[in-house]
Amino acid sequence: MKKFFLSLLLLAFIGFTGYAQDVPFIDVGLKAGANAANFTNLTDGVENDGLKLGFVGGAYARFKIPIVGLFVQPEVQFSQMGGNFTIPDGLGAGGRDEVETRINNLDFNLLLGQRFGVGPLGIRVNVGPTYSRVLSADQTIDGGDEEDIQDQLKENLWALGLGAGLDISKLSIDLRYQLGLTRLAEDDENDDTRNSAIQLTLGFKLF
Repeated sequence: MKKFFLSLLLLAFIGFTGYAQDVPFIDVGLKAGANAANFTNLTDGVENDGLKLGFVGGAYARFKIPIVGLFVQPEVQFSQMGGNFTIPDGLGAGGRDEVETRINNLDFNLLLGQRFGVGPLGIRVNVGPTYSRVLSADQTIDGGDEEDIQDQLKENLWALGLGAGLDISKLSIDLRYQLGLTRLAEDDENDDTRNSAIQLTLGFKLF
């Protein structure tokens, strides 16, 4: 089912790019970069242990509103989220176990932004929601065997993105903070842990 869904997205993107080539107020491009993710709203006894680095990349379409400089930008991207944290080791001697969690998402972003600048050089600011579909998730404790934890997480997640970008001709550089809004735990009502990230991407406008 997931492969079928991804195939439909690819076909839709190919069809849309063919149409967008003839429309002057639509930009279409690809982007890729890095995620630095961590967990927020951790439960008692759980402590963050640095950022989890991962890949983020996908495609975007930017619908420009003439004269006023506003734009609407839908995006589809793959992102490697998760985080590193420590928990008490249960031995009662004050030791802690290191836990590494990897969560792979398919993200759908919808941004509203403003562009400042003329021609190929410009600065952008944007904000908007992100809907994420969890594709897979696993966890290791103290470097041990991987454990599949996807069934312990909610399948559908929401976040709020706030960012800025720089356009230089066909190239673009974007920095964005993705604030997790949905608690991750599927069944534990007392666990309010969420996943947030800083994203840095390099984009290329196809047309």
